[in-house]
Amino acid sequence: MKDFPWDDEDSELEPVSKARANQQDEDDQQDTAESDVVEQPRRASRKEKADDIIWVGNPCWKAMIGYHMKSFAVFLIVAAAGYGLSVAGLLALPLVILLGLLTLAGALAIGYFMRRMTIYTITRSRVMKKSGIINTRKEQARIEMITNILIDRNLSQRLMGIGDLDIDTANDTTGTMIWWGLRDPYDIEEIIDNLRDARDD
Repeated sequence: MKDFPWDDEDSELEPVSKARANQQDEDDQQDTAESDVVEQPRRASRKEKADDIIWVGNPCWKAMIGYHMKSFAVFLIVAAAGYGLSVAGLLALPLVILLGLLTLAGALAIGYFMRRMTIYTITRSRVMKKSGIINTRKEQARIEMITNILIDRNLSQRLMGIGDLDIDTANDTTGTMIWWGLRDPYDIEEIIDNLRDARDD
């Protein structure tokens, strides 16, 4: 006996309806599993952990002029001694020139990294100083622990527009924090004083 046409349609629709039902069950299970997962707290980013940095700086290059003058004096002494040895035939002249240039380049490199590796930082809650090329040293003091600020400028520093900032603190481990070679030290002092006044308020 020949089946009716609608019997074939039912046979084709039945697998489709079952597949849709299975898909709906999988979606329900996935939603249930996701709702059971406890949301983990998000880690704060490095930027969020920052203590509201207000100012960051290094000693001014002008503060290294005295150091470079001393380095050049040492270079002249080494060059003179090497030239004397070369005249006496104890040392070749090209070697003397090489040693002199290496001495000068080493002194300049040390001065550069000495300045760049000295970092001053002011945040809303503290002041910090990090220094050192190989062995690093970090000093810090909270704003409310600062007792006095002294600006120290000799004649040459006044002519170059730089100065040192002596920050006295009530911290026994820090004592006085010296920020040397600052350009416009009065501006830095004003920033710290404003933070101290805000803390007092």
